[in-house]
Amino acid sequence: MKIGYIRATIKEEEVEQQSELLIKAGCIKLYVESSNNINFKSKQKLHEAIKSITIGDTISVTRLSVLSHSVQNLLEIMYQLQDKQVLLEAIEQQYSSNETHSMDELLYYLIEFVEDLRKE
Repeated sequence: MKIGYIRATIKEEEVEQQSELLIKAGCIKLYVESSNNINFKSKQKLHEAIKSITIGDTISVTRLSVLSHSVQNLLEIMYQLQDKQVLLEAIEQQYSSNETHSMDELLYYLIEFVEDLRKE
């Protein structure tokens, strides 16, 4: 099963854009986080999404920055998904956790992640 996770922002059109991309990527269920839930512990929909997935499933986001506001928290989420044997993909960044990445590629994804956070 492939599910999508969306973090709502102030701009409603961004939620619609994320939804369209995730549906196009094959997500059959979408979890939309309220813009009020800023920190990881209050992200109820993210916790619901992670709880609902099972071995072999995929959780998709448009960008890695949708998942988290810090590198440490992003890595915690990635390890949690890995422990559940669930794939993570970031559609716009063409990242997939089932692929082997070089150190340069991983650094590139982290740099993009930090740049996205700065833009917010």
